[in-house]
Amino acid sequence: PRANAVVYLDPARYGDQELKNAAIAKCRTRVRDVIAKDPSLACSFFLLALLDGLSYDEKTRRGGPDGMVAASIQLPGRAYAELRDVVDLLQESQRALKRTNALTLADLIALSGAESLAAVGGPEISVQLGRTDNPELLNSIKAVSKGGLKEAQARGIAPAFDVEEAAPSDIVKAFRRSGFTEREAAALLGALAILQGDDVVNAKAVKKEDKGAAKARGKMGRGDKASSNYAIDLYGTNEGTEEASVDKFEGDIDEFYIADAFGSRKEAYG
Repeated sequence: PRANAVVYLDPARYGDQELKNAAIAKCRTRVRDVIAKDPSLACSFFLLALLDGLSYDEKTRRGGPDGMVAASIQLPGRAYAELRDVVDLLQESQRALKRTNALTLADLIALSGAESLAAVGGPEISVQLGRTDNPELLNSIKAVSKGGLKEAQARGIAPAFDVEEAAPSDIVKAFRRSGFTEREAAALLGALAILQGDDVVNAKAVKKEDKGAAKARGKMGRGDKASSNYAIDLYGTNEGTEEASVDKFEGDIDEFYIADAFGSRKEAYG
């Protein structure tokens, strides 16, 4: 039978496991690198992933995390401009990864949203891969860039709520529309509030992270010295040993440290 949702997940779409692991590790490293240099971007990565997910309508079973958020944010305002900045970073990563094993923009958005939480010492979230990008994504980006909010509404891809000046009731309504419970909405909005807080936004940028004592891959624990920089590791729990065996980006931090943030291979890849 035909699926009711618009978004389809195909965990096997990336083929070779080793190349896929390298691509994912590179994406995670890139996000950590960017957040270390500009901690205020952690919120934008998370909000982008949140808006992509909130595009799902539980009643019509349409929408969902298909990357179309990259088109819906082509609107005026500083908050939307900040979201476009992180989309540009993800698209840069996507182009670079095409030489090995490209990830869809939808998967990159989800991975970066999870990594933004882990980067500040938040919970490590296992992300199911295999999202398909909306085939109308590029056309919609061009159309909304020209036509603004009216064009986005006409195409049914307006943001779930106005990130510039949404009322609390509008945000709650967006979560209910997507089928979230009050408890789930509170957890996600609490995470967003932490990322928007002064401790993260105004955290000092760093050039190199102190790894502390080495840990076995996949195990958590506190190193000799926990980082006092919220944008790197709030609780000193992000120990791991994974390395990304793909080409470096210009400006990447040497020996940058990332966590085993997506659970076991079975949890991460289905």
